[in-house]
Amino acid sequence: LSTIKANGFPILCPGGSVLLYYASDVSNRTFQWQFNGTDIDGATFSTYQAFQPGSYSLRIRWGTVSTTSQPLVVQVGTLPK
Repeated sequence: LSTIKANGFPILCPGGSVLLYYASDVSNRTFQWQFNGTDIDGATFSTYQAFQPGSYSLRIRWGTVSTTSQPLVVQVGTLPK
């Protein structure tokens, strides 16, 4: 099973972003990030900078094999007072 992770917590602060990444070997693979089940145009690297809340997943292909990661949900947080 392919795994994607967030660099830190998958929580967005106002005006912020979260770096998502593929947590395994990237050699000889192609990537397509998805947001709420839809391909993100141009998001074809092993990392993706998320600026909005929602469900992110990554389709990974190598040779004739293709798999899609479990979704990672990015949520909105609030700044501490």
